[in-house]
Amino acid sequence: AELEKSAKIESGTAHSFLLRYEQAETPEKRRDLVAPGDYLVIDEAGMLDTRTLNKLSKVAAEAQAKLVLVGDAYQLESVGSAGLFETLQDLSGKAEIKQISRQKDPRLSAVSQAFFDGDPGAGLSKMGNFEHEPDSRKLIHFDLEEGVKSSLLNRWQELLEGGEEAAEALILADSNADVLSLNQSARALYAELGHINPEDQIERAGQLQGGEAYTLDLTQGDRVLLRQNGKIGEAETQIYNGDRATVTQVTPEGELTVQLDRG
Repeated sequence: AELEKSAKIESGTAHSFLLRYEQAETPEKRRDLVAPGDYLVIDEAGMLDTRTLNKLSKVAAEAQAKLVLVGDAYQLESVGSAGLFETLQDLSGKAEIKQISRQKDPRLSAVSQAFFDGDPGAGLSKMGNFEHEPDSRKLIHFDLEEGVKSSLLNRWQELLEGGEEAAEALILADSNADVLSLNQSARALYAELGHINPEDQIERAGQLQGGEAYTLDLTQGDRVLLRQNGKIGEAETQIYNGDRATVTQVTPEGELTVQLDRG
């Protein structure tokens, strides 16, 4: 989704592309997917397993196209057989982006650059510089002591009451259990602020990675994070793992209608 949004390149998953290529019955249909001189741009290439990368390489060679791998060898690795992304960089060379450019505010760029350069102390220090500025509402900053959860929720509530959109006021946690606990508390505050009506909610069952079962209450106005790639609705709108959305309708049968943040 980020590649399509930022680079205006029509995008999908590597596996869905390979499936469509393998199912193409004629050379003409395969050329409709990738033609001589085309570029196959693979974002987050470090997450490709060896077999998938091999298949993509064969497709590019067969189609006389160029395979461009984009990613960070220090981010998540493949969950399949060992990835070749870092090895290919050593063998074939690479072009590197050494300066963060996504953030428009140069002060925020400096924060990201510090973390990218492996200096979290400097990054946290630069984040602290925002604490007493008007723009500080864009950053949640707190000390890791007792009452962290309350501090987070209080700051989050202040942002919403100050006019911040829910799509921009985020709380991050490093475990599913913490995420679930924070979500439940934040949702209660969200209801108190009048953004959702719990009386109209439906209940959906789920399971954490560790196997622990939980229930998720959803109603119109709730914020959700999508966790799978796929297509939804009569229009078969493409969705991606990581998409954020707002629930716009729920039915007694448990069906949801959502509005994606990206439109």
